[in-house]
Amino acid sequence: MLPQFAPGPALLEALPQAPLRDDLGGQLVPFEPVSLAEMDSVALFERRDTKFVLSETRLAAFLEALAGRYRVLEIDDTRVHGYRTVYFDTPGLGLFYDHHNARARRFKVRSRMYVDSHASYFEIKAKDGRENTVKSRTRTQRMVTAVSPVESTFIETHAPYPLGELAPRLLNSFSRITLVDLERGERLTLDLGLTFAANGEVAGMPGLVVAELKQPRAAHDSPFLALARETNLHPSGFSKYCIGVSLLYPGIKHNAFNPELRLARRITGATDVR
Repeated sequence: MLPQFAPGPALLEALPQAPLRDDLGGQLVPFEPVSLAEMDSVALFERRDTKFVLSETRLAAFLEALAGRYRVLEIDDTRVHGYRTVYFDTPGLGLFYDHHNARARRFKVRSRMYVDSHASYFEIKAKDGRENTVKSRTRTQRMVTAVSPVESTFIETHAPYPLGELAPRLLNSFSRITLVDLERGERLTLDLGLTFAANGEVAGMPGLVVAELKQPRAAHDSPFLALARETNLHPSGFSKYCIGVSLLYPGIKHNAFNPELRLARRITGATDVR
């Protein structure tokens, strides 16, 4: 059974933002702000991504250590921003299986809304075979819940999927902190309050943080990478889309993601994380 997404306000209300720690805002006070306009210099549509998974409790120590080394994105006095994403895939979940089978060239196709500004984009992320990420996106009037000819043309330009092949398979919401090092040209995103919906079911991962370091090229002098090494925090292949599908599609083959699922279970204390 494929998930059903209703367009318009019903979609946006279907998956509320998960609550966050009360002290999170205070942990960001020591960071100098950076504006969206300043951050345009590190858009990083072509980049090297490295992901890590940690607990919200451990995040507090990381933020304390990173203050003064990064600036934090601030929009209208807000430093923690809400996101909603609809992921698209083939009837046989071909994009999911390309990731599961570690295919060198693979894609994610999604519609993303920035909750605070209500800005929406239709996006395609491609791995180029050398583990580099190439992201393409186009502004949309609202969150896309069905692929129209306009989105189909965009998809065919950037990915090998013809009209009618892709449909929504997963809804995801989370809150994000974006840290920026303008000198090194890198971003560090910290995603919290992950919640997934598909097939009439909802799954959440309270207390879990997905950190993603985005660099113009692989470089080992990143302040975050140095801190990760010092604290024995190791890279993870955690994909929000693939984890959400693994949780909410019964019987789906997902053994490649079992290490990430076990890690999430240890962090969240949830017994129903497969």
